[in-house]
Amino acid sequence: MKARVRTHSEIKQALCLNVEGEKLLKLEAFCRDEGVALIKALPSQGGETLEALLKGSTGGRNPGAEITVNSELLVMAGFDEKELRSFVGGLRQNGVVIALKAALTETNRSWTLSQLAGELAAEHEYMKDVQRKG
Repeated sequence: MKARVRTHSEIKQALCLNVEGEKLLKLEAFCRDEGVALIKALPSQGGETLEALLKGSTGGRNPGAEITVNSELLVMAGFDEKELRSFVGGLRQNGVVIALKAALTETNRSWTLSQLAGELAAEHEYMKDVQRKG
């Protein structure tokens, strides 16, 4: 996973989907401690672009489109590669395990949340199959 280098004016953000209960509380506390702004997306925001969701505005290709992936998802933005590795490691150490994770990139910033969720879910299933067969 390659993270893009952030500009100095960009803040660190994490966008989560389908994270609830105790895990959400842990994620909120960890992000607060790390100075990372946490944005909670709703399944009904599936048609919104990642960039729009991170800016707190609308601008999706299909506003109101539901996400069909029910897995937990985390998108991280504004991190350089070293910060990203540290953040993900810290999540794990704090008991916040989220299988579907991605860094915001120039390529995926214009994707809808639904597109990204679908891609990550398919990739995750493929890797699980490879591990089972390997």
